[in-house]
Amino acid sequence: MNDFFDWIKDIGLLVYRFFTNRMLWLLVVMAILFYVLLTRLFELQIILADTYKTTPPSTKIVTVPLQAPRGTIYDRYGRPLAVNKLAYTVKMDPSITISNDALLTLVNALDKNGESYIDSFPMTKDEPYEFIWEGESREWLEDRWKKDMTVENPETATAQESFEFLRKQFKIDPELSNDDARKILNFRCMIYMQRYDPVPIIFAYDIKPETLSYIE
Repeated sequence: MNDFFDWIKDIGLLVYRFFTNRMLWLLVVMAILFYVLLTRLFELQIILADTYKTTPPSTKIVTVPLQAPRGTIYDRYGRPLAVNKLAYTVKMDPSITISNDALLTLVNALDKNGESYIDSFPMTKDEPYEFIWEGESREWLEDRWKKDMTVENPETATAQESFEFLRKQFKIDPELSNDDARKILNFRCMIYMQRYDPVPIIFAYDIKPETLSYIE
């Protein structure tokens, strides 16, 4: 009988040592973590492999080349002759599609911040619209521009008729005012004229840092 109790006591002691062994519990925790890791790897590499192959990445790397600044040039008396000035320019890749709303937002942001931007639209800013070319080559420049812009009846179309045609051609919202439409057409025509040229289109020079932050 005593042998039986001794045997029970030994079993209890072994169970106690088993559950109080720190190294054993550490191995158990490591085994569980390793199992979770393997399960997750199997899910990512095997089960969801095709999904990740067809899903585009959510981030991308953009390389922005920066030109090294030129050193300041001084005369013999130490007065600066050529100095460095940081200037930002608004450019657009002509191969990228941009909406009329985005162009209008850009122009309004430039106007709001008091920026000067390139206005090459060959019509007056106020209605009734008139072509602004002058001199002996006026008719030739007008005819060439209308043909380049594929205006209907370029030989007889007036500036106002050309404006209305381009407004429909570039699908500008009919609810917008002609003033806003002209702002859009200014940039839209620049993009259209350079549609086969990969050189970036310059919209504005030397903008303010706050304008740069808004555009970015």
